[in-house]
Amino acid sequence: MFALIEQWKNSAEPRKAFCRKHNIAPSTFSYWYAKYQKTQSAVKPGFVEVQPHLSRSLELIYPNGVKIRLPHDTSLSELRTLLQLDV
Repeated sequence: MFALIEQWKNSAEPRKAFCRKHNIAPSTFSYWYAKYQKTQSAVKPGFVEVQPHLSRSLELIYPNGVKIRLPHDTSLSELRTLLQLDV
């Protein structure tokens, strides 16, 4: 289904027309599209762009929305431990 969703996204067809053309119930397409969107928004391992910002503290924001504010002199080993947490 994900391949069909990507095909639809790359087309200029309205969703209903695409579903009719491929004999897919619109509700089924919506179900799989929601699952597709979740996989696209999941955090992937690798590099993340960091925007520098002058402050006396460091703030970590996890993908689930948890925020941790730390003093600017937090050690690298403490920071590494916090970055590896699965919050």
